[in-house]
Amino acid sequence: MANLRIKAMTLAGTLAALSFVLKLYLSFTTFDLRITFYEIPILIGSLVLGPIYGLFIALASDFAYISLAGFPFSPLMALSAVMWGVIPALARNKVDSNWFIPIIMITSLIAFSLNSYQLYLWSGSGMWVLFPLRLLIVVLMWPVQILLVRVLIKRLKMVWEI
Repeated sequence: MANLRIKAMTLAGTLAALSFVLKLYLSFTTFDLRITFYEIPILIGSLVLGPIYGLFIALASDFAYISLAGFPFSPLMALSAVMWGVIPALARNKVDSNWFIPIIMITSLIAFSLNSYQLYLWSGSGMWVLFPLRLLIVVLMWPVQILLVRVLIKRLKMVWEI
C-alpha cells in the first residue's frame, strides 16, 4: 500500500513539473494568447491517479507558473487548470474506449470560458478581438490532445501498473 502511494506521489510530482515546464518554457505566450500543452500532464495525472491527485498536480503547476512567470494570481485561471485535473477523473471508467474524447472537448471549453472571462475582467471588451483566434486554437488542439492522451495513458498504465 505504501509503495503504491509513493509511486502515485512520484508520478504526480513528475507530471506537475512537466506541466510547469510546458507552460513556462515550451509555449507561445502573450497576455491574451497562449499556445501550450501544459494540460496534457494534468489530464494524464487525473485519468491515471484520480481527481485528488489531478487537483494537486494542477494547483502545483499553476502556482509554480505564476510564481516564476510574474503573472498575477487569478482564481479563475487557477480554477481552469483545476478543471483539467478534476473533470476527466470524475468521468473515467466508461464503457467506450473513446469516452475521453468528449471529456477533453468539454473540459477545454470550460477552461477556455473561465480564461476568457478572466481576460475580460482584466482587459475589458478588448478581449473580444482575439476571441475567435483563441477559440480556433482550442479546437485545433483537440486532435493533438486526444492522440497524446490515448498513447500516453496506455503506456503509462503498462509501466506504472497503477
